[in-house]
Amino acid sequence: MNPIIYNKDNTGYSVTYRSPSRKFGNLRDELNKDALKINKEHGPVYVGFSSGVDSQVILRCFLDMKCDFIPFFVHIKEYNDFEYDMVLKSEKFYGIEIEKHSINMEDYQDQWVKHSIENNISTCIHYPLVHVINKLSEKFPIVTSGANEPCLIGANNIRIYHNYYEQMRLRFKMIGETRTVLDFPYTSESLAAYYCDDIIKNYSNISTYFYDNRLVYARTGDFPQTDYFNAYVKPFVKGKYFKTDILYPSKRTGYEIFPMEIVKDLTSPKEARIFADYEEVVNHLEKCNGSEKTFK
Repeated sequence: MNPIIYNKDNTGYSVTYRSPSRKFGNLRDELNKDALKINKEHGPVYVGFSSGVDSQVILRCFLDMKCDFIPFFVHIKEYNDFEYDMVLKSEKFYGIEIEKHSINMEDYQDQWVKHSIENNISTCIHYPLVHVINKLSEKFPIVTSGANEPCLIGANNIRIYHNYYEQMRLRFKMIGETRTVLDFPYTSESLAAYYCDDIIKNYSNISTYFYDNRLVYARTGDFPQTDYFNAYVKPFVKGKYFKTDILYPSKRTGYEIFPMEIVKDLTSPKEARIFADYEEVVNHLEKCNGSEKTFK
């Protein structure tokens, strides 16, 4: 079962965390177990590969566990060529072949924009991936990442940011119309191994130290740590366990040079924002009693 559950009812929006049902190990061990569990429960799967650290980790786990899977990459010609080059390097590094599916944005842009307007979809950035997935030769489930690793925000009160309409959830919903989509980390145990890691705990403590002592950039007044979680802290946690067993690419977000009609609105509605206190989440996950805790 998904370790993070989103809900919307007449009382508003909420997010619920499931505590692990057993004591969890380190992140790499738990992610390896996730790969095996996915194969056991779903059989062969496709593994989405973007070339970033997250997908490098997924690929490493499925390879190490000798799982039954097919890695694939969506090449949008002239827009993510830098990722395509990294895919070629990854094939040599891992000694495998990654299915590469190339499309021309111009062939589909108008129909995607029209569809997004007619269906009130906020952005078209997910259409290339969904388009390729619908044409994959097998009907296997899709393994990817994103929704089960919400970002930490804040300066002196570190919180985990959620939004019922968050972009990765939109992506999963669109993929889910034609096949099963599985998020990675997959279990409460692997999610707990991630959020309860000492690196993130120390990040939370150090952020409070920066804030309490007013250690800000003199020119801007900004706190130096507040925007850096995704860029620095998350790769440090994964690098701690995977070290040189994965590649660390020089990678942009992938959206910088997309046409504005495609990336027109990446924001999520403010009224659906949910902020889960990081320390409360950690204390809940570390109980390992299989209980649930809801934030509104």
